[in-house]
Amino acid sequence: MAMETPKVHRRSARRRALQFVFSMNFRTFEDKKQVQRAFFELPVDEEDWSDETSAAVSDPAPLTLEDREYAAKLATGVYLFREEIDQVIQRFSKHWRIARIAKAELSILRLSVYEMLHEPDIPLRVSINEAVELSKAFADDQSFPFVNGILDAVAKAVSHGEFGLHKQF
Repeated sequence: MAMETPKVHRRSARRRALQFVFSMNFRTFEDKKQVQRAFFELPVDEEDWSDETSAAVSDPAPLTLEDREYAAKLATGVYLFREEIDQVIQRFSKHWRIARIAKAELSILRLSVYEMLHEPDIPLRVSINEAVELSKAFADDQSFPFVNGILDAVAKAVSHGEFGLHKQF
């Protein structure tokens, strides 16, 4: 029986995936393999983070290979489904065009919407809560209500059977 990844490790994996998803705002990739290769070429240490950011995420757990593979799966999923994800974000971010959403918030939204739509084992509330924590750590102080509002609307749509999914909210 496979052992479940502890919560703290999933949080570390999401944080790692977020770093890469954020970087995708500034670089292009030709295919899935190139994304995966670039992801695994990232340095494992996080010394380039400020002390303030490291303290904000309060996450002492080092990434295991399993964590890195999960993070790579998330980042690759965002790459593969980015157009669909952006359409969902656009639909639920009333009066906000994708181009107007700050890159940190957009990256957090993309990661969470990917999880909601393509990771059936991840509860909707977990995706939202993790996104809110990421936005508190990496985005503007006013960001988490914005992120929470959009993701709450997406979660309600998913729980009502939209997108061909049936997850409880």
